[in-house]
Amino acid sequence: MDQVTSTVGQQFRNFKATVCSAYNTQELCQEAEARARCNVKRTAKRAVGQQGKQMEPKHTQHNEVFNFQTYKFHALGDYISTICLYGTSDLYSSEPGKLKHHSPKARYSRTDCKSFVKQLTRIECRQAHIRHIGDKIVHRPHVEIAEMAGSPDVHHHIGMTQKYPIHIGTYLRSHESDPAIKVSPIILTPRTPSNSPVQNFLPKLKQHLLQRIHKLTDISSEDTKTIIIKDYHLYHHNIARFNYTMYDVHRAQDIVNPCTSHCNVMVLSSDNDMGLEGHRFIYGKVLGVYHVNVIYVGVGMIDFIPLRVEFLWVHWYEPMEQVSSWDTSTLDRLRFPPMDDES
Repeated sequence: MDQVTSTVGQQFRNFKATVCSAYNTQELCQEAEARARCNVKRTAKRAVGQQGKQMEPKHTQHNEVFNFQTYKFHALGDYISTICLYGTSDLYSSEPGKLKHHSPKARYSRTDCKSFVKQLTRIECRQAHIRHIGDKIVHRPHVEIAEMAGSPDVHHHIGMTQKYPIHIGTYLRSHESDPAIKVSPIILTPRTPSNSPVQNFLPKLKQHLLQRIHKLTDISSEDTKTIIIKDYHLYHHNIARFNYTMYDVHRAQDIVNPCTSHCNVMVLSSDNDMGLEGHRFIYGKVLGVYHVNVIYVGVGMIDFIPLRVEFLWVHWYEPMEQVSSWDTSTLDRLRFPPMDDES
């Protein structure tokens, strides 16, 4: 690159000595007219108060020669050392520095244009003070939530907000044909025809809530009547954070977001998880993150104070026939269960 720079400089010098000297170049007519008008205005300012005829602008075109005495050519020899220090020009941008000039120029228009230095200082101090107050106001409500979300001691964290309620009855009616809340033969009663579009979302939800409260394994349909969901509302959340311990014994955090590619989860399986023998893990797709306020009115109830219960709505995958192992060097192959599968 040093050699190329030297060659470019030599070619410019040859261009000035051979090509430029062979031509008589002059400025454009527009440039000559603009220069003449500037001279007239300058002369008029000097002769303030003198009533006289103004000089007509003369359109004399000056000779123009190739000029080496510019910064563009002066800095050409420093390009190599600058690239070695800061990298090529496509790795950084001078735009932030140029845009920074807009701030003092905007402040200058707010002064009286006389003792502007002192006024600019006061304006800048006021703006800094206002930014400081705004930062304190913005961050104050999020301190407690941010500390809880970032605490490595808790198992998981789901937001406390209740700004996004979902009425369960309205939701089930609007999702009648949704396979995620499909019919299950288990919950059909003798009075219900076999082809009736009964949904099993709510019974399964109440079974899950009762298991979370009392750690029961055998739950009947009568037991689920002891679960009352306050206001019959689910409360939707966008993300759930889970803390875990890495192999180097450091704590880390993972995020589940049903609206992004971070919606698939893998958890350890037990002997009774979906009847998957020989599989150490089970896999699922998170459809939603919710919490409900539950009132338990069964045996052992204490009061009618609602209990907040957080849960994930998951559609579980099932493994395909091929079993993966270290011998086959293959990953687990998964698929969604058939539509008539109640799991």
